[in-house]
Amino acid sequence: MPVLFDNVIDREKDYKTALPYDQIVTKAKFQKYYASTYNDEIIAMSLDRVKTNARCQELAKINEEINVVYDNIRPPVRLAFADVYKEIHNIDVLWKKVKQITARPTNCRISNTSYEKVRIDADALLKEINTYKMKDVQANPYLEEAVGIIGDFNKLKKVTD
Repeated sequence: MPVLFDNVIDREKDYKTALPYDQIVTKAKFQKYYASTYNDEIIAMSLDRVKTNARCQELAKINEEINVVYDNIRPPVRLAFADVYKEIHNIDVLWKKVKQITARPTNCRISNTSYEKVRIDADALLKEINTYKMKDVQANPYLEEAVGIIGDFNKLKKVTD
């Protein structure tokens, strides 16, 4: 899935001190919960859903605009208030787009348990924190895709059962 500022943010692999990727060989034994044939189907369903998802397409477009801002070398700015102000506010339109897309709620419905509702109602600070977190989670497109993947898994499992 596309991630905002994808080409701008450093990843661990970009650091000099990053450890190389490797695997630990273990003798632990386990039985997979699902048949490995589900993996390819679930991945394909998720990729199709992401390709057609309007928000993912918007994120990709915004990333292109962000990359243009960060990749292009800008000319020096004359040290005058008007010029500095104009340079600082050059990306306001782009920033508004970023804020709009990250604040837009998904189709997932999130709610607290009855126990949490009682706890939250008794504490004003918890209520404020919960409101912020619920709004943030409600607008998370990655959570929406995770729910979609779980739904795909359940559908495939029912078909084979």
